[in-house]
Amino acid sequence: HLHTLDLSDNQIKELPSKIQMNQLHTLILRANQLNSLPKDLQCSMLKTLDLSENQIERIDLSICKFHTLERLM
Repeated sequence: HLHTLDLSDNQIKELPSKIQMNQLHTLILRANQLNSLPKDLQCSMLKTLDLSENQIERIDLSICKFHTLERLM
């Protein structure tokens, strides 16, 4: 199972909707061009989410569904 996914420095502007990565513990999206997260992102085991160095101005309350989230950067 994939536990860590590092997509840093890829000039990603948006993530596709309905992503399901339920075994993922760490998602690193540092240094892209994201301005939001899809509301239907499904990562039920996510512990670390790195959104640093993006263009995100605010985070939707949908992030609260990640009950296992320990680190948000």
